[in-house]
Amino acid sequence: METGIAERFPALLALSKQKGISDLRITLKKLCVFHDGTFVPSPSTAETRASFDPTLPDPRKEFVHSVMEALVPCSGVGDQFRTFFVPKLVGTIFPHGMMKATQIHGETADPEPHPGELTVLLLWVSVTDFCVCWMRGINEMVIKHPEWAGKAEFLGVSFDPNVDKLKARLGEKGLSAVARQYHVADDGVKQKLTRHFTFQSVPYVIIVDQKGTVRCACEPGKIDLEKSISNLVSGSGDIVETLPVADPPHALKDKSYSFLAAKKDLEDFTSAEKAALSSVRDCVIGVRFDHVSSAEGLNNIDAYLLVRFGWHNEKDRDELSQKLEKAFGSRLEIVLQLHRLYRLKFAETCSVCKSPLGECDQYLCGGVAACAGCFESGKAVEAGKQICCYFVQKGSAGLLDQVRIGDAEFASLSVPGQKCGFCRKSVPVGAGWRCAICPGEVKMCTSCFTEACSVPEVHVKESDHNIKTHVYARLGTPAEQ
Repeated sequence: METGIAERFPALLALSKQKGISDLRITLKKLCVFHDGTFVPSPSTAETRASFDPTLPDPRKEFVHSVMEALVPCSGVGDQFRTFFVPKLVGTIFPHGMMKATQIHGETADPEPHPGELTVLLLWVSVTDFCVCWMRGINEMVIKHPEWAGKAEFLGVSFDPNVDKLKARLGEKGLSAVARQYHVADDGVKQKLTRHFTFQSVPYVIIVDQKGTVRCACEPGKIDLEKSISNLVSGSGDIVETLPVADPPHALKDKSYSFLAAKKDLEDFTSAEKAALSSVRDCVIGVRFDHVSSAEGLNNIDAYLLVRFGWHNEKDRDELSQKLEKAFGSRLEIVLQLHRLYRLKFAETCSVCKSPLGECDQYLCGGVAACAGCFESGKAVEAGKQICCYFVQKGSAGLLDQVRIGDAEFASLSVPGQKCGFCRKSVPVGAGWRCAICPGEVKMCTSCFTEACSVPEVHVKESDHNIKTHVYARLGTPAEQ
């Protein structure tokens, strides 16, 4: 056995049941990544995932200590320990008295579910276009379904830093159907909400049924919101999930093949194929071995070779793919990621309103371009276009060749808790930006991003880089990308 975790897992599983913890799953992740001619340091990570009952005393701190004590002696466990404990909210009673908020317009009561009615709460911020699109969509659902009146109640709970800007945003067309809007200003209340519902970004939707039971608490994109509400209002169905079922594990083709052997083979391959790798820019090749222990089985291995291509021509890409298949195909499953990678091109017309763009500011995502007006109004999303990932400042078309798409995509997978380079406040996932031109990690929250775009000298001073125009990559979640 390569890790030793499997021998200790049964005792931890028994302890988890005593503490009211369920769905325990411990994974040792081993990763070796080759990127841009060098190997990127990738220490092994021990990851613990489980669920707990939020209505009982919090068992996480004591149990995590027990897990770490058990894993430290295991061979192969690196310095990184990650724990993800998710409360089993679905099926519990909504915690009354937790949401202390200021009423914006509508009723004066706190944002609490009404007995006998289905309640849909959207946690959001009006400064993020992605959140506004969801709030606008819910408003459209309310207008579209008059039969929901008296049976379903819709509440907006905002964490905006500026309540006056929130009020101004709510006065826009298409945002008035959700009458009960609230603003949470107390940081203590925000902390209680994030701890109880364990969400790290907004928008976040909570659906409470007529009996006060939580039926859903997740990112709104993970469910078919309209169909789910219709089902719960009529009593004819349940929550409808939209995300596909997780991919099955990638089984080892050669059971005797180990991570160390795969790492050595990758090092030999990259050394022998320098010419082929140099012809495919921004090529990333990673060997991934996950040793998984859960109630379903001990030390199940999920292993594969991940290959991600950036700028390339098809001939070079196909030749390299064939060489990888020959070198690793008999032992490992090869996962190719060719989508989402593109070279930015400055567009001439807006994909939505068809107005000429010329040298004005624009948002780009693959072949989709939107002027600032269509993007900020939400029309780009309403027209079925993708959420834009890049903001190109006026006059910066000549700088696009400097943007490394692969690097920008990796930046979009940033972990929660990152700090803004200007105000030093936390940047919520999906509500931040990174300069794709300046050296270093120049990251900004949405407020500072807006200021930097209008006053470029502010950005230049922070980054110590003399560029007057910039290209920004949105820091979002993988699902948004």
